[in-house]
Amino acid sequence: MVGTFFMTQLQLMRKNMPPESLTGQAAQMQKMMLYFFPVIYAMSAVVVPIGVLVYWLTSNLWTMGQQGILIRNNPAPNTPAYIDWEERMLAKGKDPEAIVLARAEKSRKTKKTPTQTRTVSTATDTEGAAVEQKVVRQEVTRQTVKTTEDGRRVVTRQQPGGQSRAQRKKK
Repeated sequence: MVGTFFMTQLQLMRKNMPPESLTGQAAQMQKMMLYFFPVIYAMSAVVVPIGVLVYWLTSNLWTMGQQGILIRNNPAPNTPAYIDWEERMLAKGKDPEAIVLARAEKSRKTKKTPTQTRTVSTATDTEGAAVEQKVVRQEVTRQTVKTTEDGRRVVTRQQPGGQSRAQRKKK
């Protein structure tokens, strides 16, 4: 278990961290934790039930596999894994920059706005023209629960800042 834990952390530090983040005080702390925590886990493993150790071992193996797949297929920019990925893409005849741009465009398209509208149905106005009816998703009502001096609980509800309940009902 200690060995898989150490290898998982080492894999992350060596492959998926840019060289500039491997210097400085934060990097020194991370290196210290890389070697310090396995020693602590090894010493505490004597009193931990065997089932927990087996669970940690399988969890570490699963994490190591997931990390390996993610680092190989979707590495962070300016890392050794990214350079390897670029070389693999060029060897396959693909343009790495085009792949990165396509991924960025895809992530921009899937982001949702805070208030979404969707068409529910079409209706007709007084002249008989089709009009789309839209439903606007409202923000969540905030509730504050306070306890008074005599022990009663008082719930205060606050409507979203955009419109009051009465204004929404008028529509």
